[in-house]
Amino acid sequence: MTLFLALCGIAVVCYIASRVRFWTIEGRKMQTAGYLPPPPSWWGRTFYLLFCRAMTRFACGPVTVIGKENAQFSGRLAIAPNHQHGLDFLVIRVAMAFAYRQIGALKEVVRFPFLPALAAWIGTFTVPVQEGKAKQGGQAAIDACARYLAQSRFSKLLIFLQGKLVFDNVLRPKEFRTGAVRALQAAAMMIDNGEPLAFLPVAIYYHPATGKESLGRRAVNWLWRTALSGYASGPVCGATIVIGKPILLSDLPLDIREATEVVRVHIQELLDQAIAAYEASK
Repeated sequence: MTLFLALCGIAVVCYIASRVRFWTIEGRKMQTAGYLPPPPSWWGRTFYLLFCRAMTRFACGPVTVIGKENAQFSGRLAIAPNHQHGLDFLVIRVAMAFAYRQIGALKEVVRFPFLPALAAWIGTFTVPVQEGKAKQGGQAAIDACARYLAQSRFSKLLIFLQGKLVFDNVLRPKEFRTGAVRALQAAAMMIDNGEPLAFLPVAIYYHPATGKESLGRRAVNWLWRTALSGYASGPVCGATIVIGKPILLSDLPLDIREATEVVRVHIQELLDQAIAAYEASK
């Protein structure tokens, strides 16, 4: 029995080591624009969900989600929220009842040695951006998004149309990039059976500090303002998220800039709704 348990232990260690090596290699490959790592495993998806829930509770506070029923879409979907805080990736995962893959900025993913492997494991692939604009390799990243969306009618992708953090949360048309629309248009050309393909507009509104926060919440907000200031728009004391109705790609203008503007306007309407809901709850 002792020998059997020892062999089982060795087998488990070898398996874990092989998976760590596999995702480490995938993390390195992912640093090439347009590389699409394999789908995340159940373990990767579950870890990411639990991590997002725990970090949202700690770093953000209570989250109110309005319009959950709008996310019940059976076709391919590009989740499109506003982007103002380093918490955005966390709270969006908490708000959604399904797993998805996501686009991350290459320079952020490679910030720490272990991040590329972890990012690949949980389902991230990267785009090279500078000041919100895709640089060399941007078309390859768009093609990767299109390939992923075309893979399955259940494909879901998180993509920030602004391309960078906009701390004041003003949704300026000039800061919304056309890459997401281009990716969906390219995916539509790869799909032969006419299955639906849509944007899911989402608005995030972080509740400001009121001076009545607990000592722990004040400490977390101090951390955001200091060590993590490059990822934060200010103190956060909870959030309201509004999920809008899906916008079919077929209902959008063919012009990529006009189509992007339609999605931006929908996100703005949802943001106004989120602010109104928060004000009414005070």
